[in-house]
Order: sequence, then C-alpha cells, then structure tokens
Amino acid sequence: MSDLGADKQCFGKLCIGANIGDSELPGPSAAFIQAKTDDGVKFNASVHEGSGLSRIHADKCLQITAGEDCSNDDEALNLFATKGNVNIKSENGFIRISGKNVVIDATETLTLGGRTIKIGKDDAESDKTENISITGNSVDTDADDGNLAELLGTGPLMSIFAGTALAGVAAAAAGIAKAAGGAAGQMSGPEPIGVAAGQAGTTIQTLNPRLVITPKTAAYILEAGDVSTIISITTGGVTVPSGVFTPGDTVLIYNNSAASQTITQGVSATLRLPGTADTGNRTLQQRGLATVLCIAENEFLITGSGLL
Repeated sequence: MSDLGADKQCFGKLCIGANIGDSELPGPSAAFIQAKTDDGVKFNASVHEGSGLSRIHADKCLQITAGEDCSNDDEALNLFATKGNVNIKSENGFIRISGKNVVIDATETLTLGGRTIKIGKDDAESDKTENISITGNSVDTDADDGNLAELLGTGPLMSIFAGTALAGVAAAAAGIAKAAGGAAGQMSGPEPIGVAAGQAGTTIQTLNPRLVITPKTAAYILEAGDVSTIISITTGGVTVPSGVFTPGDTVLIYNNSAASQTITQGVSATLRLPGTADTGNRTLQQRGLATVLCIAENEFLITGSGLL
C-alpha cells in the first residue's frame, strides 16, 4: 500500500481531499469529504480510482430524511439502479420496512428465504393480522408437516391413510375450487374443508387435523352425521346403507378389536373394491382401517389396511 500524492485541506472539523488512500481495493480516493466530531465519530463520502466505487460511510447512525414539503401522493425518496443488483444487508441486526401500505413488486420472480418465514402479526389482539389473501393463476406448495401439509395430504397424519380414499379428499377439494372459477384463494382455519365460489373468488378453508372418533360397541348402520369422522367399532360390524350419503362423502372405519369385523353392503347399495370387479360385503381384520367413499348415488368405494 502507498500514499498516492495526497492532497488534503481541512477547515476545522471538515476535510476535503483527493488522491488519498492505498492502491488496494477500493482504490485511492479521487475525491473525498470527511467530518469528525469531538469524540472521534467520522462521516465521509468518497469516489475511488480503479474500482469506480462511490461510498458514503458513517461510524454511527446514517439517516436520510425527505418529503417535508411533499404531498402524501408524491414520491419523496427514490433509490434507482440502471443496471446491476441492489443489495441491502444487516450483518448483526434486523431489516425493517414499515409503512401504511408496503408493496414488493417483482416483474419475474419474488423469493422469500429463511429458516423460518412468518406471515402475519399476532403481537397483540388489536394488532393481529385480520386477513391473508393469496391470488394467482396457479398456487403450488410443498409441505412435509403442519396444518397445510395435512390439508394437502403430505403430512404425517395423512400418511396414515396413504392408499385410502381419504388421501384424495384434499386434492378433490382443490379441483372443486378450480372448477368454481374463482380468481382469488383465501386460506383460514382450523375448520373442516369448505369450498365456496362467489364474486370475490374461491375460498378454501384448511382441514382440521383432529378427526372426530365415534366409539361403537354394537352392530352399527352408518348415518349422514358420520361423514368425515372415524367410526371405532368393537363388535357387531358396520353396515353401509343406501339413500343416506351424497357423492364425495367419506367415512373411516377402525376395527378396534382383536377379531375381524364385517362391513356389510346395505340393501340397494353397491360396495366396490377398487381395482377389481368385486362388490359386496368386506372383512376388516383386527386393528384394520378402512375408508368408505360415496362415489355416486348409493355407490361406494371401500379401501384400506387389513381389508379383505
């Protein structure tokens, strides 16, 4: 490093100079201005040879204030780069952007990255986020755990029902929402899945991961109120009746015993085993789990683990 012909003049606490610095990056300053307080806090602005870097440095807080005489609709402060990237970095603290309305607009891709990403405020009851809307022609997610993962059928709870009709409930709801033609998607919860189309778009509510388990200790005939629940049967078996369910209704049956239970095809009902031409009664082995899906009027699919 070398001093390249320093030329500096000071006026009290203010110094102005040129050709000061070293030959290493960012290079000697072609021009600079520097001020220093009595306790040694410095501020300087400089432009450097070689690298072409223009730099503003403050030992402590640097504040830029603008807009005193602007109206609320005027642009008071613009940061603009003709080419290249714009980097904002805090090495050891927070970066906060606040305002009445904040817009982040990307012409191509907007990326939010971090070990934890939080959307919405819950600091105080009066300051909680009231609504989150996600709008797009296509919304894709990839979740391994959490409420959203359960809605999508990718979480631990839904893996229990892999290969059963329940695993397709979330996908079916998404298809219904798409068919409804809504332009906007809103998610809230925890509530059972609900899909409603209106002028404001399509609303999809998250799946409540806590399915209701209803114990039964004697022969039982399924009812309309059993939709989206688990019937836990210990003896007597379960009958799937006709004239009760609507296409899309799903009921889970758990054999909570060490003996096999019969799932009976009701009068005028058709109980089909997917992937085969078989219909009729089925046997659910000990601790087996079956899903019954109404696929058409009085027609059902039954599948699961321990089902014969």
